[in-house]
Amino acid sequence: MMDLIWNFQKLFFKRLKKDMNLPFHPKRFPFLLVVVKSPGISQKDIAKALNIEPPTVAITLKRMEKDGLITRRTDENDRRLLRVYPTKKAEDVFSNMKEKVTNLEKKLFSNLSDEERSCLEEVFKKLNDLFSRGEI
Repeated sequence: MMDLIWNFQKLFFKRLKKDMNLPFHPKRFPFLLVVVKSPGISQKDIAKALNIEPPTVAITLKRMEKDGLITRRTDENDRRLLRVYPTKKAEDVFSNMKEKVTNLEKKLFSNLSDEERSCLEEVFKKLNDLFSRGEI
């Protein structure tokens, strides 16, 4: 089962990369999503939101900053805290990607019945909830 999930993810990102002229790898899309939806979010909160180790977040954000997608600024109230903000370039890329992801999802799921889509969504919600609650 895990092989199917990993393969699906790999193929999905490969297709996204093919369909878009991205300034970064599609696996950075979740980072972009979090930063665009929550401007000024801390690196620590990005790690929590994505369930990723803080050093991985720091490395990815450094690359995204180099690519002109984010800026990091020291928090005015807590000088130890870095806040992450999307740039105009990031907002434009996000808007383009969001549209393409939505179109890809429509194409992908058009081959499933409403019942199959609903069942798949329920299964993934249940699995996400188990992980989120720390039961697995």
